[in-house]
Amino acid sequence: MSLNSTRKCCVLVVMLTTALCLIVLTHPSAAQEALAPILQLPLPAQVYAFGTNPGDPAWALPSSTMTQGTDGNLYGTTPQGGSANYGTIFKVTPDGVLTVVHNFLFDNGPFSCYNGVILANDGNLYGTCYGVADSQGNVTPGDIYKITPAGVFTDLHDFSLNGVEGFHCTGIIQGMDGNFYGTTELGATNGSGAFFRMSPSGVVTVLHVFTTAEASAISAPLIQASDGNFYITSVQGGTNFVGTVLRITPSGSVIVLRNFATTDGAYPSAGLLQAKDGSLYGTTLQGASNNMGGVYRIAPNGVFTLVHSFTQLEADGVYVALTQGTDGYFYGVSEFGGATDQGTVFSMDSSGNLFSWDFGTNPSVFYRPISAIVQHTNGGYFADTEYGGGADFGTIYGFSFAEPPFCRLLPATARVGVKIGILGQGFSTASVVKFAGVRATTISLSGTTFITATVPPGARTGNVTVTTGSTTLTSNQPFKVKPVISSFSPTSGPVGTVVRITGSGLSQTTIVKFATVRATSIIVNSDTQVTATVPAGAISGKISVTTPGGSASSATAFTVN
Repeated sequence: MSLNSTRKCCVLVVMLTTALCLIVLTHPSAAQEALAPILQLPLPAQVYAFGTNPGDPAWALPSSTMTQGTDGNLYGTTPQGGSANYGTIFKVTPDGVLTVVHNFLFDNGPFSCYNGVILANDGNLYGTCYGVADSQGNVTPGDIYKITPAGVFTDLHDFSLNGVEGFHCTGIIQGMDGNFYGTTELGATNGSGAFFRMSPSGVVTVLHVFTTAEASAISAPLIQASDGNFYITSVQGGTNFVGTVLRITPSGSVIVLRNFATTDGAYPSAGLLQAKDGSLYGTTLQGASNNMGGVYRIAPNGVFTLVHSFTQLEADGVYVALTQGTDGYFYGVSEFGGATDQGTVFSMDSSGNLFSWDFGTNPSVFYRPISAIVQHTNGGYFADTEYGGGADFGTIYGFSFAEPPFCRLLPATARVGVKIGILGQGFSTASVVKFAGVRATTISLSGTTFITATVPPGARTGNVTVTTGSTTLTSNQPFKVKPVISSFSPTSGPVGTVVRITGSGLSQTTIVKFATVRATSIIVNSDTQVTATVPAGAISGKISVTTPGGSASSATAFTVN
């Protein structure tokens, strides 16, 4: 890949979090949307230096995603370090105690596993590697693996150079349906990789093969937005070959939402973030007003806005995704930029007002911030650097605005009767879980950091709260109750027939359709029943309902006589 700046290489996205010692600062409230003047912030505090102990992780990369586990610890990967120096999976406790959970070995196993890990609904961690070697040293291009918090490692799927799904997987996510979705960077029919689905047992199905007009050199993981579609960036490809933004349906239909043209940014290496306003935010490595890249906003329908163009002192290209905190502000890092070109960390509001912190002021402690900032459920923000620390193997750093702790949902969309996980802290057997005010009667506690709760009858789309004594934690995103249609009666009739629709999650129903025709008369009887009158112009077809939690269709068709 050729970029204007030879010192930049298009590396992958990392998410790094932990809950360690913090600098606590006073921050404006979320209501103070504009950051003008931007709050002046000191450099974050170093909380752990890689290389402190023998066998430590070393040199994290932007793609080395770190995530909070059900035990409250933070899990991540590095491509080097460990017992064989082929990389590690590690965990860090909230007090800063680091433990290597798994050592990668070149012989007979995966290596170059720097794409990080994700926490799945089953409580296990999943990740990808760029290489797998057998006992004879033969190498294949990567795999997808599962590892338990206790360190039990399972290789789920190996890629091959001639495989239909391509190779060099750029990370996976778990979809709303419980399956895993990902993309490959190279290979497949057209050489530009593919979009695939993987079952929890490791069965891979190719859903779309990319063309160069759509994507080339995908280096960021997917996100699944609230509309159920997947969104991703491609570093190159597209009309101008400087990158694209793609929308992908769960079945694999692809639409190019944006062809970058340098003036609006170029080479979007970083992944996307869906913000609280529903828009998608991303960054570019180059282009925009100063050719240092910028921050852009793009709606799911493709409406594009260049929010901010970086200057050299703010950031020199951004490789990793933005994070939006519970305070409503965006946070990001740049490996380069600043007065000494040792990297910056910046905060920004949705209008593009930005303040950056310069890592060059103390390079002996840490420099070159390399991974995306992630907010822990204790309210603090954490990430890591590529270099710094006593061994110069990189560090974990953190900062805090004294924001209150919150809880995170796993998953954030489900139907009534399904168990979901809740990450947080301070939980006990006396904790009370409510879904938009409706109490869950079936919960299970795992230590003080994780609760599973069954979505109760009558639950409504809205925030989940966990109250323990006098402390209430609120989810950082609304939980969406997915509606379900189990039956309807009668099954046929003329226009004007009143149809009783039964199911679950129906109390917030706003739309009922007979095939494609919207009913003008609906009555929400309860969470399990809605009645609708067959409208004029209705045709035979399935009945559908829409709520704030999504849409559902009947299994069979209603016949209009």
